[in-house]
Amino acid sequence: MKVTSVFLVFLIIGVMSGCKKDDGGTGPPPTPTEDFTFPANTTKFAVTLYSEKATVAVNEAFDVKVILYNVTDAFGAALEITYASDKVTVLNQLSGPTFFAPAANILSVSQTDTVNNRTSYGVTYRAGTSGSANGSGVVVKLKCRGRAAGTTTFTVDPAKLEVRKFDGTLITNFGNLGIENLTITVQ
Repeated sequence: MKVTSVFLVFLIIGVMSGCKKDDGGTGPPPTPTEDFTFPANTTKFAVTLYSEKATVAVNEAFDVKVILYNVTDAFGAALEITYASDKVTVLNQLSGPTFFAPAANILSVSQTDTVNNRTSYGVTYRAGTSGSANGSGVVVKLKCRGRAAGTTTFTVDPAKLEVRKFDGTLITNFGNLGIENLTITVQ
């Protein structure tokens, strides 16, 4: 009987220690984590628009990630993406958390213009910081939703794509290195 009592005491303690106190809904809701992963550059494009979904339903949410590959000493970047705003809606733009980082050292500006079917994004390190981005990473993620049946292509305008060094010089003409645009079908 003593062994059973000791076992029950340990079982009760184990169960109670695994339980968290219910805050009655007064605590902050859990923060969803955003996915900023991206595929390896197997096609040698310098800029890639990527989505895990090529086909979405009307009203279905999806993400479009803008990835820069093999960048050296980038102090800032700017780009413009066009799309058919009658087929999809861009709801929000999120800066990639690790490419231009830390977030406290950067300034980012985003604008969505549904009348002209485009979204623009720019990011730069703050004056006085000594940051630079190197390697590959997600610069911005567009949070989108299917709007109406049809097909649209998210297209980076090479004339409005710039990646610059601290002194303002253009790192390279990314348009000549290749841009992989993205087609989404809304059903």
